[in-house]
Amino acid sequence: MKNTLYVLAKQFPVEPVEDFSMRLIGHFLTDNAQVSKVDVSAVEKYWNRIPIGGGSHRFAFASAGKEQRTSEVVGTREELRIRAGIENLIVLKTSQSAFEGFLRNPHTTLVDTHDRILSTNLHAHWRYEGNELPFSQMWHGVRQVLLENFANHDSRSLQHTLYAMGEAILRNFDPIREIRLSLPNQHYNLVDLSRFGLTNENEIFLPIDEPHGLVEATLKKS
Repeated sequence: MKNTLYVLAKQFPVEPVEDFSMRLIGHFLTDNAQVSKVDVSAVEKYWNRIPIGGGSHRFAFASAGKEQRTSEVVGTREELRIRAGIENLIVLKTSQSAFEGFLRNPHTTLVDTHDRILSTNLHAHWRYEGNELPFSQMWHGVRQVLLENFANHDSRSLQHTLYAMGEAILRNFDPIREIRLSLPNQHYNLVDLSRFGLTNENEIFLPIDEPHGLVEATLKKS
């Protein structure tokens, strides 16, 4: 299987990854009568060309961080199911973010805030309907719509923003039938400077690793 992957990667384009995955599935189903289903999962890491002299270097790159483009294609001789996704897209906004009026119990210590930092490590996975689609164009389009809605949404909570982001994807991309979003709430706490006789008007924050909430939901078209 490993050698087959190398040979097909030499003989055919490997981008977009969904098309190459379907080619792998077709190969293994065609040449192996004993195989009834093939599942191809792929991860594409991001690199940016290094800026040089106002342009981009021809062959030198810098890592874009941990962000990944993902794909899962499952195929039989009767059908194909294609999913795509984004992993580890870290985003942050410093305004238009609140968390107030939430349910409380006797152990609640969290206070209302109408202006806070909102940050998360975005994980999104969606399912396509159809297999002859401009996959790379759609993936970049989904990524841009997610970013725009995160940035522009007047967030009452991370849950509120998650729903707005998922709704925007289903509204703007007809071939996407469902999307699952997983957003950990990465906290930045306002530092108390009163002991030093100073005020802190939303200027100095401390990033907190743990614990944090994990907000997840799947949105589907009816």
